Amino acid sequence: MSRASRRLIGLAWLTLFAVSWSPSSADAAMPGANGRIAFAVELYAPGSDAAGDYWVTTVRPNGSRPRQFDVLAYGPVAYSPRGGRLAYAPAFAEGIRVLNLFGRRHNRRVTVPENPADCPPFESPPIDDSPDWSPTGRRIVFTRQTYCGAGGDRTELWIHYGGGERRLTDGASASWSVNGDIAFAGADGHIYTIRPDGSALRRVSSSRCSDPDWSPDGRQIVCVAGSDIATV
Repeated sequence: MSRASRRLIGLAWLTLFAVSWSPSSADAAMPGANGRIAFAVELYAPGSDAAGDYWVTTVRPNGSRPRQFDVLAYGPVAYSPRGGRLAYAPAFAEGIRVLNLFGRRHNRRVTVPENPADCPPFESPPIDDSPDWSPTGRRIVFTRQTYCGAGGDRTELWIHYGGGERRLTDGASASWSVNGDIAFAGADGHIYTIRPDGSALRRVSSSRCSDPDWSPDGRQIVCVAGSDIATV
């Protein structure tokens, strides 16, 4: 489910952050099949007004059988296409991590954010967040925010694959369709699509919008337009 759809669910729950849908089972991943919902929920210490930590949690669509994982997340949580893994950004800017949900519980880091060579020494490392899976589950697109001092800050899309990672283009909040196209929010506030190899870049929104997400069949994009949900 797209980030815009996640936002709709978040409005209904009020306490949810970064919701993602999984297929109902590994062998029933048909378009539109509803399974468990993954999200990061903020939990407060009893009697405290301080900000809480965001813990990765899954739940059925009717709210039953919640399951909390001993994992802190920052930003969206993304189910893999078969529903067996969760990609997320940890709370302490350690790069994108992948949590196995079935079999051996394995939580591994898949991206290593490092400052580019043109960044001044001793700057904080980049922050990776907003992951989303390719249709095959073999690659992950994510946002990398780099802070290099005056005039050097940048927000880019990167793709992680088995042999490493590479920069795709400038932008944020990417969503990968079943047809292979990637939708994302551009710096000008519009929604764009691009192929994973960097070709066929085009603007698809006529007005400002953010947090794009694809329909299950890959034919439409939903996005957040102010306080409304729009389609592209």
